[in-house]
This record gives sequence, structure tokens and C-alpha cells, in this order.
Amino acid sequence: MCTYNGAPFLREQLDSLLAQGRLADEVVVCDDASNDETIEIIEDFARTAPFEVKLSINQTNLGPIKNFENAIRTCSGDLICLCDQDDVWRADKIESIERAFDSDSGVGLVMSDAELVDGDLASIDNRLFAELGFTPRMRKLAASGKRFDLFLKRNYFCGATMAFRADFKNLILPFPEHGPLIHDGWIGLLVSAVGKVSFDKRPLISYRLHGKQQMGLPRISTSAQIVRAETTDREFYRTHAQQLSEALARAVAWGIDARSKELLRQKIAHLKQRAELPSSPLRRLGSITREVINLHYHRFSRGWFSAAKDLLA
Repeated sequence: MCTYNGAPFLREQLDSLLAQGRLADEVVVCDDASNDETIEIIEDFARTAPFEVKLSINQTNLGPIKNFENAIRTCSGDLICLCDQDDVWRADKIESIERAFDSDSGVGLVMSDAELVDGDLASIDNRLFAELGFTPRMRKLAASGKRFDLFLKRNYFCGATMAFRADFKNLILPFPEHGPLIHDGWIGLLVSAVGKVSFDKRPLISYRLHGKQQMGLPRISTSAQIVRAETTDREFYRTHAQQLSEALARAVAWGIDARSKELLRQKIAHLKQRAELPSSPLRRLGSITREVINLHYHRFSRGWFSAAKDLLA
């Protein structure tokens, strides 16, 4: 668990950890220099918790990504469940997650659905998977041999409901400092490149949406968000390619299969192509046409929408 000025909601999350049918073996908390009552709440919780609570406090604010990196390094268990400070876990979450890993030794990561709630834990009549566009068809693809194709095109991962085998710490850490994939997308992409991913369609947590969240829901980008200035896009594609190049190097060292390696290589090449589109409309048309013909826009971007956007940029 990573905390930062989480006092308004933290007790409810900690209480939900105590209510688990299968208790955690340890709870690791990294606090990012909170200046409210967060530390006192955790220390009070640790005094009576029926499991070990490891609390570390950053001297300066590192931000949520580096804070999660430190927390993951500190974990000593075989399975690591990421935990946000402001959610509430269903009483069978840990038991369900553990069962999913025990049922298949090849599963490297498990993610569940979540009920979306407001600051007062009132339901807002939607689920996380639906909000992410992770439809039953997408889940079926994720369970098939094409899971990496799916995750390479779009990030469906939400850290608050994720758990992964601790064996992968050496693969995912340290988190890259630049690029659009934050810690959960980075973990999901790398683990799915070398192992299986299991999805539980049940909402195992209540995912709280409120105005003080550091990161919030990883929504799928809307068309309005995607249509940005060309210079911004070019830098986005460039840094994304650099981030995926780092992922490729790590996955190759770990042992990625040939098909996934080639897909990742093609995605990187596609991003570089988009980052380096010629300024001349005619020359740009030629580059875009080649990417359309080889289906890279459909495999790695948003299909005709992305092609048209590049053409008109």
C-alpha cells in the first residue's frame, strides 16, 4: 500500500484488510511524506494487526510511481497485491486471488473487476471493466493466445485490483522514469509478455472515485483527448517507443517467446514511424499508407481514426 495524505479514507481500507477471510501475511506501507494524520492511523493499526505491518516513510515526496516501486521492493511474500489507500476490499479478495494463482502455476498476474463508488462508498452504477472498455469479448481474447496482442494495443490494467507473483520483481523493477505507461500498465505489459494473465469478472474491491485522488481511474482516452498538437503527439510516440524498447530488452533477457518479441518490435517501429512522419503531406501519405497496408494502425493504434489523424496533422 502506498499512502499520501490519506486520512479521510484510510481507516476503511485498513478495516477491510482486517476483514479478509484469508488474512495477508504482511502489509507493506510506504508513505510519501504525508502531512496529515496518515502516519498516526497506520501506526495505530500496526499495534493491533494480526500480521506484520512494515511502514516506511519517505523524507521527501517521491510521487506515486516511485513510491510503489519502493513498496514492491520491500515485500517479502510470494504474491504481491497492490493496494490503494482509499478503496475497500471485499472480504474474499485475498482468498480469490490466491486461488487463481494456485489453479495454474503459469499465471503471473491476476486482476479483478471493481465496483465504482463515490467518496461515500455509494455505488455509481458502473464497473471498472466496463469503464475501461474491457468487454467480455476482450476478456475472452485475453484468456487466449492473443492476450499480448490485446495489451500491446491498449492498456487495460488498473493497479488497485492487480496482484502478481513476486518472482517478477526483477523483471519489472525499476520502473522507467519516462513514458505513458505508469506502474500498473508497465507491470501488466511485461508480465503478459512472458506469462499468463487471469481476470476475475467479480468486483473484488470498491474503487472509490473522488476529487483528491493522485492518479484516479485509468480511463480509455477519448477522441478529444487524442486529438492534440502534432508536436505533443510526436513526443508522446517517441517516449512511448523508448519505454517499450526498454520493456523489450528486459523481456528478451527474461525469456519472451518469438511471436511476442516480434509484436513488440513492430509496435516500437510503428510508434517511431508516427513520431517521424514527414512534414510534406505527400510524403506523409506514403508513410501512412504503408502502415495501413501492413495493418500496424489496426494492430497497435486506433485503426482508421489514428491514420486519419496523422494524415491531417
